[in-house]
Amino acid sequence: MVTLSTEPLFSGWLWLGLAALGVVVLGWYGSARPAGMSWRRWVGMLAMMAVGLGVVLALLLNPVWVEEVPPPEGKPLLTVLVDSSASMATVDGLGGKSRYDEGVALAARLARELAGGFDVRVRAFADRVMPIEAPAGGFSRADGPLTDLVLALDSGLDEECPQGQAMVLISDGIHNAGGGANAVLGGSRRAKAMAVPVYCRTIGGDAEVRDLSVELLSPQELAFAEQRVTLAARVRQRGMVGARTVVALRLEGAEIERKEVVLAASEPEVVGFDVSRPQSGLYRYEVRVEPLLGEATAANNVGHGLLRVVSVPIRVLFIEGKPYWDGKFLVRSLASDPLVDLDSVVRLSPERFVWQVVSVDRARLGGPPAGLGPSSGPADGASAPRMRSWRVVSDGGAVLGGPEGLKGYQVVVVGRDAEPYFSEAGLENLRDWIAREGGALVCSRGCPVAEVNQRLAKLLPVEWLPGGEARFHLQLTDQGRDLGWLSGSREGEDAAGLPDLPALATAARVARTKPLASVLATASGGAEVWGRPAISYQPYGVGRVVVIEGVGMWRWAFLPPPYQDEEGFYGILWHNLLRWLACGEGLLPGESLVVRSEKLSYTTAEVATALLRVRDSAGAAPTVELLAEGRAEARAFTPVAIKGEPDVFRVVFGRLLPGGYRIRAGRAAGGRAASETVFVVSDPIDEPLDLKARPELMARVAELSGGAVLTEASPDEVVTRFRADQSLTRAVTVRRTTAWDRWWVLLAILVLWGTSWRLRRSSGLI
Repeated sequence: MVTLSTEPLFSGWLWLGLAALGVVVLGWYGSARPAGMSWRRWVGMLAMMAVGLGVVLALLLNPVWVEEVPPPEGKPLLTVLVDSSASMATVDGLGGKSRYDEGVALAARLARELAGGFDVRVRAFADRVMPIEAPAGGFSRADGPLTDLVLALDSGLDEECPQGQAMVLISDGIHNAGGGANAVLGGSRRAKAMAVPVYCRTIGGDAEVRDLSVELLSPQELAFAEQRVTLAARVRQRGMVGARTVVALRLEGAEIERKEVVLAASEPEVVGFDVSRPQSGLYRYEVRVEPLLGEATAANNVGHGLLRVVSVPIRVLFIEGKPYWDGKFLVRSLASDPLVDLDSVVRLSPERFVWQVVSVDRARLGGPPAGLGPSSGPADGASAPRMRSWRVVSDGGAVLGGPEGLKGYQVVVVGRDAEPYFSEAGLENLRDWIAREGGALVCSRGCPVAEVNQRLAKLLPVEWLPGGEARFHLQLTDQGRDLGWLSGSREGEDAAGLPDLPALATAARVARTKPLASVLATASGGAEVWGRPAISYQPYGVGRVVVIEGVGMWRWAFLPPPYQDEEGFYGILWHNLLRWLACGEGLLPGESLVVRSEKLSYTTAEVATALLRVRDSAGAAPTVELLAEGRAEARAFTPVAIKGEPDVFRVVFGRLLPGGYRIRAGRAAGGRAASETVFVVSDPIDEPLDLKARPELMARVAELSGGAVLTEASPDEVVTRFRADQSLTRAVTVRRTTAWDRWWVLLAILVLWGTSWRLRRSSGLI
């Protein structure tokens, strides 16, 4: 279809003025007919002049021929995505069909009946996407280890499809591949940007699950040789109230103790095992719960933990500019830990700093167990005999900037109003201690000073801006959950933002995080704080810096009666934080290299990796060996330097088979490895346990992508919705040609003007 439109080269008022002027001049010229010229000849000549004027005025309007270009030949692309993960094997459909059977039948019908109007491709997805040529008989069974909706949505986007495209997503909506719902919604927005509507069909309902699971409350523990500690395991049940089972503790594959438990309805059962080792080293423990009849999976019946036996304590320095309740309770919690020697310095006046030293009397530390127990806090202070001493110093700057610097400390915890400690020499010592000695700096209540100078800012993972006071709760990120810091909280709290704990307060707003920073927890609450980083850390040289936002955490130790079971949560957080810093990838004083797995537990769907830190590496690192449990031969891997982090290397092992693994690096005296660690690989467990369909997530995917929720899921419904969406979103391509830019238009104008000139000349007017 071709239409004619005008696009004036200047304003309409100017064109009207020129047209009026032309009419007036032409009327004035035609009002005086020359003598001897007939009326017919005179009128004809004026008519030709008027036509010439009209043609000029028309050209000034810039007439344009608009021709709609027909769409390219071919059919629109329709991608049908069928969830083939293990949760789709659940039988809760009509006629005793599984979710997967329903999805396959629907996909086959769409492919068969829409083949005439669409280029239909059918794909099955779980942890990967597989094209299926013959939907009626080419699908494999539903046994995918996890569901990755983001991968499925991205696979349906074709950047080179001019005919238009759409997707039909058939799934129960359970996404467990990481990133959460936000990642899925991000994939929906990408589909919207490419004008690819997603039509969602949710299959499945609320299926019941019978299952037992076990986990260690603290995945990593520290102890001295011969010191007894308690390894506490939490046993949860689903649909098995009142059942009896046996929980066994195993060390390096050999069972050493077992206990019988009765599964209650309300709270998980906590079982404690007292252990001790005679010499320093790394010991991998397993807690196994015997499976019961009818369990959905036995993959989560094993919990893994590490016990690192050391010969030196964790030395912690705490500094604060004024006495605060937060500082007081933190000092009490740290001092009660039998693995911690604590120095705390608090400023009472401009020239009066109280320096308290709390150390454990290890000569008397062997009898009662310490550590996480079934009912104790993170460290039973009564079981750890302590020695205390005090002194008063007058120069706060000498705490960090003295001649000995921070030698001997592993962790420095900073409270508020810490300006007196951050002298030029103190900041220089602090920077060198973190970067070269592998120390860890913890800012326990957000920004430690009123104004951060440039030298201190380089150490911190975040930048702050001043703002009004706001309150918030903590909400763990995926990386924060993996660390297991908060495993002592009640079921569901760590995923829901810990709503039962008192809110924290902050008057500073995190403006941004540094490029190498990792966010372990975000703020939840009002819109003004939602999503802000609340716990962040970043590596700095061979050490680490952690920032915990907010004040008022001391109230976590005094919870209201309904939540008094969580009174140990405050201590658990700091207990696990110190273990993470001491057992993590940082170099301890005197160590030349250290290798640490980035996680204690991996699934077969994840890529196992490790970090290697080498003091003064000069860009070179030793080969890292990976030894699988039950195999004599080790595999060698070459570490790769991490850009921007001197002396830090990453080792990628790839996806591994289930089992236990040991990592070894370097050689020490006697032929032993200079550093080693362990980790385990197991099959994913989310799929068989989480069977509740997510129609609300599927509806959001449809909404954000510009698609719709399929109610009937019939071919006619898909065609109708696609045609309607295509008419709204598809851009119409047109070809534009200016009217005067044609040879016959110019020729007609020349002929018209030439005829008018000749007629006037023949009449003696020229």
